[in-house]
Amino acid sequence: AGDIICAIDRTPLQSMSQFQEMVHNLKPGDPVVFQIERKGKLQYLSFEME
Repeated sequence: AGDIICAIDRTPLQSMSQFQEMVHNLKPGDPVVFQIERKGKLQYLSFEME
């Protein structure tokens, strides 16, 4: 199974449409942190939007 995205910038995700809206509102150069669940453990991925 793959990773599960639990939150974006500390905002818990409730739905796919919420995820899509949040990503759509990000601009190139914006820093972003995804909280993911991978193999039962929480991890954080930080990157800059392109």
